[in-house]
Amino acid sequence: MLVVQQAIERVPKLKAKMFDPTTSSNMGLLQEMSLVELRERLRMVHAQKEEEVVEKRKAIMRLKQSKEHKLKARLDNIRRVRRMSTVEAKKQRRRTKELEHEQVLREKKVTDQAVKEVARRLDIKRDEKQKELGMLVKVFCVVNFLLVRACASSMLSMLPMMPSCVNRQF
Repeated sequence: MLVVQQAIERVPKLKAKMFDPTTSSNMGLLQEMSLVELRERLRMVHAQKEEEVVEKRKAIMRLKQSKEHKLKARLDNIRRVRRMSTVEAKKQRRRTKELEHEQVLREKKVTDQAVKEVARRLDIKRDEKQKELGMLVKVFCVVNFLLVRACASSMLSMLPMMPSCVNRQF
């Protein structure tokens, strides 16, 4: 028993203290705090981090919405410019058609004037040829008359007058 008692004395005694989570360990450290205070600060840090995450998400959403708004504005501008360019292209095509039509009218007018001039010249030439033909007929009649007169002197007495186709002014 003595041995047992000595063995019990040799075994260190457990000095169990009651743990109080609200008190600090009092070890002399600069930032000593109790477990409750540590957990409270940890909750505050987590809450602060959560608020920062929420704020970041909001900032990202605002940035995204801003970019989306700018993109919509660009798209609207592009659509407006395309509409305007379509309208301008239609106007340009209409102007081009009008100019082509005017050119065709001018060319037709010039062609008509040229045709009229050619027709006038042809009429003049036709009239000249008719006059020349008339003159040739008269000359032919006179020549024929003179031939008939020279060849047929006996028949000359029978002809009291010149034929009516011959102009007496010759």
